[in-house]
Amino acid sequence: MKKSKILSSILIISGSVMIAAAVALNTYNMWDSTRAARSADAALDQIHQIQLQNRRSAQSQDHELDPLDSQSELLPTEMRVITVDGYRYIGTLTFPALEIELPVMDDWDEERMTIAPCRYSGSYLENNMVVCGHNYNTHFGQLQNLQPGDEVIFTDANADSYTYIVETTETLSPTAIDEMKHSDYDLTLFTCTYSNQARVAVRCNMK
Repeated sequence: MKKSKILSSILIISGSVMIAAAVALNTYNMWDSTRAARSADAALDQIHQIQLQNRRSAQSQDHELDPLDSQSELLPTEMRVITVDGYRYIGTLTFPALEIELPVMDDWDEERMTIAPCRYSGSYLENNMVVCGHNYNTHFGQLQNLQPGDEVIFTDANADSYTYIVETTETLSPTAIDEMKHSDYDLTLFTCTYSNQARVAVRCNMK
């Protein structure tokens, strides 16, 4: 009887610890998602201002901006970038169906991805751009909700917009890097699943 009570107590304590850990993890994930949304929104505000300045400057001069003008410059691929708080952005992504707009950084690493989605490879100018993002609910966590026919709009540093149509959604293994980067689609957006065992890839073509 005594052993049974001890075992019961151990099980109760273990269960309580697991519940507390789950609550703590959920609370952290909610906090991190909110933080990521605020970081992206802060960058968006500045990007919008610079996009407008670039647009007005290009219209008044009737030619492309000089690479040294304002807060933007050119990448070797000729994609113009905007620098905000030391990070370089190539533009923004808008998902009308999800009511989400996000900035896109020019390159990716784990630190950058905690702030905003990032260009993983390719270029919107060459119709082979791949963009990765964390599965925060406020970032790419809702990608799986996009449906074929939904629009995705990329707006570059000069405020020029490129509209894409969602064609299909694929599930790929984390090791399918070549398949992720090289496809017949003009734009690929991807994030990890919540289990982190696979990648959700949304394939799009220019409208």
